[in-house]
Amino acid sequence: MKNRSEMHQYLKIKGGFLRVDVDRVDGKPQVTFRHHGVDGKILNEDIQLGK
Repeated sequence: MKNRSEMHQYLKIKGGFLRVDVDRVDGKPQVTFRHHGVDGKILNEDIQLGK
């Protein structure tokens, strides 16, 4: 795909939306990024844990 580069962990050119949830798990922050298609189906998920 010509638009993909090394910095892209996930790339979808058309449609959908990004959902971000911020929580605390065992007292530590956690951010979850979910890319959804136009039908709401989760296409990609990335969880970042705080320190």
